[in-house]
Amino acid sequence: MENELLLNNSPNDILQYAIANSIIDVSSIAEEIKMNERKKYLSQHNYSIWQGNDGKWYTKLYDEVEGKKVLRKRKSEKEIEDVIVEHYKQLENEPIVSKVFEEWVSKKLEYKEISLSTAGRYRRDFNKYFDLDGFKDRKILYISEESIEGFIRKTIAINNLTTKAYTNFKTLILGIFKYAKRKKWTNLSITNVIGDLEISRRVFANRIVFKEKEIFYEDEVQKIVEYINKEYEQRGVFIDIKRLGILLTFQTGLRVGELCSIKWSDIDFYRKYIHIQRTEVEYPDEDGKFIIAIKDYPKSSSGDRYVYITDRTLETLNKIKEVNPNPVDNFLFCKMNGSRKFSRVYGRNFNPELKKICDEVGIPVRTMHKIRKTYGTTLIDAGVDESFIIEQMGHADISCTKKYYYFSNKKTDKKLQQINNAILI
Repeated sequence: MENELLLNNSPNDILQYAIANSIIDVSSIAEEIKMNERKKYLSQHNYSIWQGNDGKWYTKLYDEVEGKKVLRKRKSEKEIEDVIVEHYKQLENEPIVSKVFEEWVSKKLEYKEISLSTAGRYRRDFNKYFDLDGFKDRKILYISEESIEGFIRKTIAINNLTTKAYTNFKTLILGIFKYAKRKKWTNLSITNVIGDLEISRRVFANRIVFKEKEIFYEDEVQKIVEYINKEYEQRGVFIDIKRLGILLTFQTGLRVGELCSIKWSDIDFYRKYIHIQRTEVEYPDEDGKFIIAIKDYPKSSSGDRYVYITDRTLETLNKIKEVNPNPVDNFLFCKMNGSRKFSRVYGRNFNPELKKICDEVGIPVRTMHKIRKTYGTTLIDAGVDESFIIEQMGHADISCTKKYYYFSNKKTDKKLQQINNAILI
């Protein structure tokens, strides 16, 4: 009978049967749970419990509000233990900053207010900044305006924050404390705290931009292109498809996440354009391991665009097809792995290859993003219509292109020639 009961019923049915037939005493189990819980809280108490000369029982507890230890007393040992248990039980229900942060980020993801890559950036910034003086482990209920202000000022100074880095840091501060207030975990108005915070611009680090490192000079571009094409001329085939990706970036100015996400179906060889409609993202999972995935929409709304290409770019695309005759999921950039199977090339694979080429041709090492800046500079210098430039770049307006993507890539002799031609008096 008992074996049949175990085999044919769910654990819940068996439990109900045991309770109904007095096999299990529910009240004694509840009492045992309560005692175990009491033991757990008492074990967290690191201060002494003693009986005074007056017969009363004493202990000390740390008061988060006052920021110091306070004396507690009761008539009996049980009553003082009750005080201790209630204190630690209350603390357990008061979340620390890191818990509030994770819950806030999770909700933002659930409501699709942020992307996985943005959540990853939030987590990286949180780990970088909020460990200062154990701030991430503090109970949010007991954090005062004064302590937040001190934390912000100290973070700026120790991390040598730029104004942009401070803006990202401030986003987390506002998000965490606004969410905590909605959950009634704090009464503090973080908007007022930030609004009243007077921080001189002089405290922020200046981002020094070395213009010669922001783009490739004209002669450097020529060296890289010749080096890449020389391999094809000598062997009749490209050994590494990533080099063709580098060449294609010089010809299109694509972001590296867009580059490695192109599919053959995105290309119209007749109308001569590439439809940019997705990008690669990289973000950490709950264990901190980085996940690489393709997102079915670009970095921004203006990022979804048609990038028009030249006949030389069409030649590059045909060479890519030679190297990648069996595309995985129709992606342009695939490589053969150790098991002789093709797999997609990730965005992170291109910069190391570009470094090799820079070293080989004897020029300073720069990144794929600097190729994109070089492309933007080339279009502006060539007098291309501004409306067309922002379409090609995937920017919302030309001011972004000119501010962050335009640097003179002319050598000194060309600059002297230009100034001599311009100044005629």
